[in-house]
Amino acid sequence: MDFVEQQDRVEGVVTRAAEAVLGEWIASRKVDEILIRGQADLPLYLVQHAQERIEDYHLGIRIHHANVSHLLPPMQVKADFDEVTRAQTAIHTVENEAQQRRIEILRDVNQKSFQIQKEAEAYHTERLRLAQAEAERFTKRLQTYRRLRKDNPKYLTAIWWEEMGKLFARLKETGRIDLLDNHLGADGLDITTFPPMPKRK
Repeated sequence: MDFVEQQDRVEGVVTRAAEAVLGEWIASRKVDEILIRGQADLPLYLVQHAQERIEDYHLGIRIHHANVSHLLPPMQVKADFDEVTRAQTAIHTVENEAQQRRIEILRDVNQKSFQIQKEAEAYHTERLRLAQAEAERFTKRLQTYRRLRKDNPKYLTAIWWEEMGKLFARLKETGRIDLLDNHLGADGLDITTFPPMPKRK
């Protein structure tokens, strides 16, 4: 009903509302922003604010879409503006690449930190397990010693020789201990060693 009653003045009211909104938008922005962002930002701004301006007129219409077909700098400064646009594009490209690199570095750092943390936790768990196992073995051996020393006072000496036997076996495996039979001579035991003679060239 509103549109039927107001249809003769719809076009004029909408045109004036759009011109007013357009003037406000341009006045509140710099030239670079207008020329660079205008075609992307201005249509949505026009639809929203022009609709608000015509509400009181009860025109019976709703604005759904606005199109900015011509938004170009004057021919006298077009070359300079194009140069600025290319420079700004290059700056944005460098900024985006730097941001992407920052994200990659942070992701790598987080992954390495997570890996180190897991390795530290695994090492702690393993060392704790070994320490607990060693403590349990010692406790059992101590209990056995206390039980058996009543019947065998020399049981501790037997344990000592057992441990020394294990130590000698490890020393022999690493070449740090050997029999002295080959050092016996007519004059007794001779353990004098001489450095090897240098090879002739």
